Amino acid sequence: MGKYTVEFLEKFMKERGPRFEVLKEGDPFLRTKCAPVAETTSTHKRLCDLMLHTMDAEQGIGLAAPQVGIGLRVLVMRDVTPTGNKRGMLAYYMVNPEIIEREGFYEEEEGCLSMPEKRCRVMRNKKVKVRYTAPHEFEEDGYLVKERSFEGLSAACVQHEVDHLDGILMTDRQTDG
Repeated sequence: MGKYTVEFLEKFMKERGPRFEVLKEGDPFLRTKCAPVAETTSTHKRLCDLMLHTMDAEQGIGLAAPQVGIGLRVLVMRDVTPTGNKRGMLAYYMVNPEIIEREGFYEEEEGCLSMPEKRCRVMRNKKVKVRYTAPHEFEEDGYLVKERSFEGLSAACVQHEVDHLDGILMTDRQTDG
């Protein structure tokens, strides 16, 4: 985990919570290729809680850890399928998310909390299956590793946030000049 020890995360959250500042386009940290979380702990759940609070306050549907200055493979998102309305929709906390299946393609306009003034068209998969650790679900032998399929806007959202974990921005995938 390197720099991102549990102690570091606890201090970071105490100093910057209850709501994080979202880094904006041009901040070099947004180009960080994030490190995997070696061992999921309750601290990662609290990190996700604060990220979700930040995302909701900014009126977003997804937020990745590097957008708040943490170089770990952690993201939060709302499943907006099928209504397209995030209000009351499920929140997903994902540690070490990995897209393991992809189906079809479509092009759609996207926005980003790190680029609040920009919208651009991006080609994404219509449907994806993601494997991740759920830091809020514990079983006898550890935190639950889940697989979940998303489609439409929710599939685009998880792809967008996983891109952030790899230092890729929506403008890198822009299809409309």
